[in-house]
Amino acid sequence: MSNVPVARRYARALVQAAPSDAEVILDQLVALAAFFDANQDLEAFFRSPLLNRPDRIAVAEAVVRAVPGMHPLLANLLRVAGARKRFDAIPAIAQQYRDMVDANAGRARAHVQSATVLGAELAVAIRARLEALTHLTILVDSQVNRSMIGGATARVGNTLFDGSLRGQLDAMELQLRRARIDIGAA
Repeated sequence: MSNVPVARRYARALVQAAPSDAEVILDQLVALAAFFDANQDLEAFFRSPLLNRPDRIAVAEAVVRAVPGMHPLLANLLRVAGARKRFDAIPAIAQQYRDMVDANAGRARAHVQSATVLGAELAVAIRARLEALTHLTILVDSQVNRSMIGGATARVGNTLFDGSLRGQLDAMELQLRRARIDIGAA
């Protein structure tokens, strides 16, 4: 979704409406977003000019009825999203909501990329180091990036921790260039 502020508003309203049910709503919203992501044809269907407001609301109601045990606030979010042509925003709303719930719980998600699969011991060490650096509880999402030469990178929010071999080589190159400039200036 290109309009992140809209997703942020929906997510903030959901967080404020049910702070005690945040984790339950988060689980359901993430599952719902995954459903929308997996069914890309739905986005085109929901954006169709042939689908009028009452039909969009009816589709939202059908989704609510099809998911037993859906939290009432999440059901209302779907109804509002349907009425306002915002079904395509559900994945972005889920992302914003997850970030807000995580922040309120004092945790963050680290997206770790490594050249090879991380062993359990190394994954624990990376998590511990990131927790020490950020003072947050870290949830690690790791993936292998075959284009990396070695090492790993971790992104927590907007901060990148670069422990990759490429990052180390780039840092060495920068130091050598600075040293060459310093020697040339002397």
